[in-house]
Amino acid sequence: MEFFLSITSTKAAQYLGVPMIEGEDGAKDLEKARLAIDCTKFLVEKLQPFVTEEESKQLNAVVSNLQFAYVKESS
Repeated sequence: MEFFLSITSTKAAQYLGVPMIEGEDGAKDLEKARLAIDCTKFLVEKLQPFVTEEESKQLNAVVSNLQFAYVKESS
């Protein structure tokens, strides 16, 4: 599951315009970013019963940071 979280959160950041390769311009696609963030949130919710409280806080922080970045980029 954590592997999928890594993929969806990385793709969300990429779609928000964060370049994945140094010197490369990030291409924004807010619709895909929103979908990737929603997928990340879904996976985090499903993992909640299986992780420690500290891990849960970290996972929720990832989702919150992505949501905040989405709002910032869509304004």
